Amino acid sequence: MREIIGDIWSIWKKPLNILCITTNSEIWNAMNIMGAGIAKEAKLRFPDLPRLMAAAIVIKGNPYYLIELPQQLIALQTKYNWRDPSPLDLVEESIKRLGKLASENKTWIYHTAKPGCGFGGLSFHKQVKPLLNKYCGDNVMVWDTK
Repeated sequence: MREIIGDIWSIWKKPLNILCITTNSEIWNAMNIMGAGIAKEAKLRFPDLPRLMAAAIVIKGNPYYLIELPQQLIALQTKYNWRDPSPLDLVEESIKRLGKLASENKTWIYHTAKPGCGFGGLSFHKQVKPLLNKYCGDNVMVWDTK
């Protein structure tokens, strides 16, 4: 896992890059609630994404951990309900699955915001970074907008 400071959207549509959107599994009106953070940014860029996410969640179930979507996107589950904090065990399992996918597809570079941090309330340095280091290799990039 490597850390990068900047705009995660700068990698969008560049060859061999996949963007991992952290989000929840809450569905309302046949759409995934994507109301804050990178999930909200993704929803604004891709208006059909909340409907695609909801359909994928229904198929995969809850928790879904990881969903591969069209357009070089992956949904990484960090919450069950958008209102609640991110449970560390859910974030760990999602990171573990991201690490497995990244290790199986080493030619691709996977980019994510800090999973479970920000609106999820987890500490990046104390809780999440050790999990990323444990499960993810050099082709997983974690972005910070500072």
